[in-house]
Amino acid sequence: MRRGRIVPVYDVAPVLLGAGSAVHRFYLVARRAFSETIESSAIPVSGECELAVGDAHPPAEVRPDYVTGRLVTADESLDVLNLEALLTSPDASPTASSQSNTGTEASL
Repeated sequence: MRRGRIVPVYDVAPVLLGAGSAVHRFYLVARRAFSETIESSAIPVSGECELAVGDAHPPAEVRPDYVTGRLVTADESLDVLNLEALLTSPDASPTASSQSNTGTEASL
């Protein structure tokens, strides 16, 4: 990612945590494909992020549509999220939170 580039930021905290997120200094940037267009977008993170390697498994229980599986590492079991499904989830609608999920941009 080049410095000075502006990408949309999607605050998914209301969907995942039930409350809006506080001000963040770090963003996880993902490249998403829409038909023939590729777009970068970001979600705020707490800074407690790391790459994980493990075995992929289907979701163990009834989970929201945006949870597509589980990643099992030596220390823990993590949900695997489908960003597109998360952003289009009924819970992610602007009426489900006090702010729009697409109303913020970050300059990286």
